[in-house]
Amino acid sequence: MFAGSAGNALAQTGARQAASAGQLASGGKPEWSIGLNQRLGGGTVVLSEDFADITTLTAAGWVQNNLSVPVGTTGWFQGNSAVFPSQAGAPTAYIGANFNNTAGAGTIDNWLITPVLPLATLESFSFFARSPDGSTFPDRIQVRMNVTNTGSNPADFTVQLADLNPVSTSGWAQTTITSFPGAPAQGRLAFRYFVANAGPDGSNSDFIGIDSVVAVEGGQTLALGTVSAVDACASLPGNVNGIIEPGEQITLSLPLQASGGAFTGVGGVLSSSSPGVTIVNGIGSYGSIAAGASASASYTVRVAESVACSSTLNFSLAVTSTEGNFSFPVTRPVGQAAAIAYAGVPGAIPDNSATGISSTATVSGVPGPISSVRVRVNAAHTWVGDVAIRLTSPGGTTLTLLDRPGVPASGAGCSNNNINVLFEDGAPDPESACDAAGSAAAWPVATAGPVQAFSSLAGQNANGVWTLTVTDSAALDTGTLNSWELILDPAPVGTCTVCPSPPAFALSASSLNLGQVTLGGNSAPQFITVTNSGAGPGTLDSINFSGPFVRAGGTCGALPFALAAGASCTIGVSMSGAAAGSQSGSMTVSASGQTLTASLTGVVASPRAAIVPVDSPWALGLLLAALSLFGGLALLRRPH
Repeated sequence: MFAGSAGNALAQTGARQAASAGQLASGGKPEWSIGLNQRLGGGTVVLSEDFADITTLTAAGWVQNNLSVPVGTTGWFQGNSAVFPSQAGAPTAYIGANFNNTAGAGTIDNWLITPVLPLATLESFSFFARSPDGSTFPDRIQVRMNVTNTGSNPADFTVQLADLNPVSTSGWAQTTITSFPGAPAQGRLAFRYFVANAGPDGSNSDFIGIDSVVAVEGGQTLALGTVSAVDACASLPGNVNGIIEPGEQITLSLPLQASGGAFTGVGGVLSSSSPGVTIVNGIGSYGSIAAGASASASYTVRVAESVACSSTLNFSLAVTSTEGNFSFPVTRPVGQAAAIAYAGVPGAIPDNSATGISSTATVSGVPGPISSVRVRVNAAHTWVGDVAIRLTSPGGTTLTLLDRPGVPASGAGCSNNNINVLFEDGAPDPESACDAAGSAAAWPVATAGPVQAFSSLAGQNANGVWTLTVTDSAALDTGTLNSWELILDPAPVGTCTVCPSPPAFALSASSLNLGQVTLGGNSAPQFITVTNSGAGPGTLDSINFSGPFVRAGGTCGALPFALAAGASCTIGVSMSGAAAGSQSGSMTVSASGQTLTASLTGVVASPRAAIVPVDSPWALGLLLAALSLFGGLALLRRPH
């Protein structure tokens, strides 16, 4: 996808889809609502435009800018009732544009920019749009917001609020936008008629109309702010990366912001319709929220391991308050899709400037060194012989892709217009390609070999910031870098690692008596069983003993020893008879962060004194005589 064209699609096909959404505007016209703001009271209309006479738009602060490649014969024009009548007012009271915004099979990129609006306090922005009934040439309208300044440079309209793709082909359809993320105090919104493969020779684009534009400020509003998520994976701590992944426990912070008045007694209940999502803590308390202030509450959910990567989790936040009740949809992606983030497009190419315009592409997630690079560039510029294009890699290597085609062979270079080219190694050299019709023709190059081959980038690290620079080296002719695309091999990959369920270890006994052993001996081993009753695998990391106890066999192998979910093994324990008396100690097992302990006891006994057997009368008599003799001697020695 080209930079500047990304965004979430809002498919809007008139009454059929509007009816399925259960929303109808007044007069039975279909309506589609977008956003996370809800209000209780009415607001103030700060913009109301019915396009009864579009010649008054410039004086009213509107800006029109056709950046189509190539630019066609039309821009924005007064509505044509022969194609279809207006949504309200006189039959021609709407603003229109059509396939002739570009020529051939070009790209329509036509901007209609509003006057400056109080975006930070804007409650809603609504309009009606349509294409001819039953048209088979799809049209597309985006609504974008400038969060940088109050100017009208299309490059600054970086936030996409809506994408009507395709535009209704079943009558006028109303779109109401109520969420303006990152809105500054003052700024502009823009309609962008944006269709690829358009024009009289293209497969897309027909005729669009926009009518009844209304912007409303104020009213007592409660809005859901920017949702943040903190993930936790007990069994794989390295998986904690700010990305929601299967198997993780997630803490969602859901802020609410009040405007137009205070809200009191605010509480929330979070629920989910997504399979595999368990609400661990779904109750949040916000208390009182003053006008212009915000408050946040945290909710905890668990995502099952079976939830698919790249799927979407759908939640609903039911909010109650003294002033009224609300419901906000919340969606979060599972995993992080691979993406290249572009900045600085679309943007004007300065005339006769060696500095030119630079646009960046930030790349992450490329799993290995560069194998190949291709670059697609779309620029609207008269007299392509003025233009040079260069690419700089994250490693600092700069390659020239295009260097003023036709220069110096034809003096000032090729006079054809506009660039829509895929640069790749092995493609034809575009130096001499130029349509004989000159400045009346588009440059007839779709694929071109770069001046300096991409192969010199092989082996470099693709992750980091790439820079595309477009310069104009002659006066008079100007243009715009509309978009560009960096195509890498290997391509960036997304992030989604399943967090395995944690193990749950247990010992078969909390104590073990090894019985009695003679001093100097060892007891026969007895066994304790270790069982992993959890849903995920684990590891026995260490087994330690205190007292005269040692490990003696068992089925648990050398450490660390892996134990699958539901599996078990035994640890043999023996007592060493090194010292006499009662013995005590313990066995401590560390397993995947768990600590298991069993107390151990036993007795070490001293050996008995030896007894000489007397088995004859003669021997017995002799023994008695000896004892008498010793006794008599003792008496003689007794002092008087």
